[in-house]
Amino acid sequence: MRKILALFAIVLFTAGVTLAAKNYQTGTLVDADSQMYTKSSSTIHHENTLAVQIGDLIYFGQCDQKKNSDRCRPADWIIGDPVQVRFEKDFMYLEKAKGGEVKTRIVKRERAQAAK
Repeated sequence: MRKILALFAIVLFTAGVTLAAKNYQTGTLVDADSQMYTKSSSTIHHENTLAVQIGDLIYFGQCDQKKNSDRCRPADWIIGDPVQVRFEKDFMYLEKAKGGEVKTRIVKRERAQAAK
């Protein structure tokens, strides 16, 4: 019985490690933009768009930046630099230079030739 439980625990651990692995690709940051808007008279937000090119596709991801938050501030990114990116359903995750990652919602995909 103990052997079965130990084997079961090993299988669960291995499955958890496999699911937790994040598969990043290297892309190039091609644009970073910010649009300010207000949700109420006292709350200012920025809707930021980060565009990353991988191969011949450009992915546009948007995220909200609340006041005093640097979660996805465009000023933290340098256009033309390589960036580590991963995709999960309708979301694009960019690895931040100082650690962690930024979650953006993919709002558009475009061929690189059409973007010029």
